[in-house]
Amino acid sequence: MTPLKRKVYDSLTGIIFKDLTKDDLAERIIKIIDENTMEVKSESNDKLNFGIVPGETWRHYKGGTYKIITLANHSETKEPLVVYQSISFGSIYARPLSMWEDTIENKRGGIEPRFTKLS
Repeated sequence: MTPLKRKVYDSLTGIIFKDLTKDDLAERIIKIIDENTMEVKSESNDKLNFGIVPGETWRHYKGGTYKIITLANHSETKEPLVVYQSISFGSIYARPLSMWEDTIENKRGGIEPRFTKLS
């Protein structure tokens, strides 16, 4: 059960529903959701606000181009991940954000970003 569902469930436990109209019940649920939605959104944004936006196109240093599908958190470690798709082949990958933002040494001995934003 998600934290929001738990809060709705806990706050409705013990209510005698025959005393409430559907509108009253709906208002209670909406109030609980409104009170908790900002908390959930801000928690997600703190973890996933990295300047990488779904729909953007990026180029890998080896030449492949990729479209950002979404950002995610690893289910166990909460490590931020970039989920992206190869434009050429359609393959879908997930890479830790830390690797996405890495720099690499190219064949000429220079340093460049692993991925570069195109659009």
